[in-house]
Amino acid sequence: MRLVFILPGPLIPIRNGQQSTGFNLISELSKLVDIQVVLLYRRGTSLLESARATKEHLLKLGIETLNVEIAPSTMIRLLPMFLPACLRSFTFARLLQLPAELEAVYKDSDNISLYFGSSYDLFAHWHVRQQRGAYLFPADSIGFFQNNNLETKLLRRILKPLKRWYANCIERDLYRAYARLIFYVSELDQEYLSREAIDVSSISRIVRIGVNLPDTRKHFESPPKPLRLAFSGVMAYRPNEEAAFYLTDQLMPRLSKEYATLALIGKDPSPELLSRSSDQISITGEVDDVHQHLINSDIFVSPLFSGAGAKNKILSALGCGLPVLGTCQSFSGFASPPPGTFLFSNVEELITLLDKISQWSIQEWREQGQMASNFIRQHFTWEASAQTLLNWLHQDGVEFSRGKK
Repeated sequence: MRLVFILPGPLIPIRNGQQSTGFNLISELSKLVDIQVVLLYRRGTSLLESARATKEHLLKLGIETLNVEIAPSTMIRLLPMFLPACLRSFTFARLLQLPAELEAVYKDSDNISLYFGSSYDLFAHWHVRQQRGAYLFPADSIGFFQNNNLETKLLRRILKPLKRWYANCIERDLYRAYARLIFYVSELDQEYLSREAIDVSSISRIVRIGVNLPDTRKHFESPPKPLRLAFSGVMAYRPNEEAAFYLTDQLMPRLSKEYATLALIGKDPSPELLSRSSDQISITGEVDDVHQHLINSDIFVSPLFSGAGAKNKILSALGCGLPVLGTCQSFSGFASPPPGTFLFSNVEELITLLDKISQWSIQEWREQGQMASNFIRQHFTWEASAQTLLNWLHQDGVEFSRGKK
C-alpha cells in the first residue's frame, strides 16, 4: 500500500523557527513507507506560487508530489451545508466534478488516503465525500470553534450556537459517514469536539506532535540575575497577543529591572504591543531562530488563557532546557505536566513562583533544565509521531508493502 497525504493547501513555510506539523510528519513518514503528497489549491488564488514552492521543496526530499487545481468557489463549497443531509451528497456530486488527477488517485486500490488540514478545510472540501472510509487528520480541529483572531467576547457568545449547529450538521455527516479513523494531536481536541458536537471517541486516535530542536541547549553557568523571562509565538494570534499584554501590563510593572527583564519573541506584533517596548521589555518581531533566543533566556512564561491543542512553544522551551511557568491552558495538550513545568493561575502566584525559582542553586537550575530537555527530546520526536500514526493504521488492517531506504 502507498500512503497518500492529501493537503487542502500549501504547507506553512519553514522559517522563523516555526514548526509545520504537516511538513515534519510527511518528512518522517517518507523515510518509513512509500508516500505521495497531493496538494490542492483553488483556481484564481494567490496560492499557486506557494503550491509550486511546496512541491519543489518536497521533491528535493524525494517525495512524489502532485498539485491539483480545484475549481469550486467558497460559496459553492459551503452551499450544501444549508441542505438536509439526504441532499448534500447528491448536490456535491451534481454541482462539482472531481478533477481527473484526483479521481485517478482515489481509484488506485493500492492507495490509502489521509486528509490533513484544518477542520474547515476538511468539511468544505467536497471531494472528501468521494472517499468512504477515509482517514482524517484535522490538525487544528478546535481552531474553527475557538477562532480567537476574529471573535470579540460578545461575538463569541453570539456565534457559539451557530458553530455548534454547523458542527452537528457537517461533522456528523463527514465523520460518521466517511471517516474510518480520525487522528488528533491531543486529548483536548478530541474531548472538545465530543463535548461540542458528536462523540467520536470510538473512531479517534491520538498522534502527538514532535518538535525540531537544535543540538545545543541551555547551560546555566551561575544563578541568573536578573531573570531573563521570555514568551514566544505569532503575536497576531489573539491568544498569544493576550498573553503578551498580560506580561507587559500585569507582571512587569510589579518587577524591577534589576529583578527581571522580558523578551517577547515572534512575528507580527501590533503597534499597540510595540508601544510596550522599553529598556526592561524587548519585542523582537520576526527572528531567524527562535531557539537561539530561548537559549539566551532563563525562564519561559506562558500566561495563555485560550487556544487549543499541543503548544509548540512549550515543547521548544522545555526542549531547550528552560523551566516553563504556565497556566492550565498552556499545558492542556499534555496527558500530564512534563518535568520542568510550574503552574500558576494569577499574577500573584506567578510572582511567588519567580521568587521561589530565583532562590535555586546552580545545581537546581541545571537539574531542572536537563530533566525537561531530556523528556521532550525523548518523547516528542517527529520519528515517534510518524511511527505512532503508522501503528494506528497497522492496527486498522493497513499493510504497507515497502518503505523508503
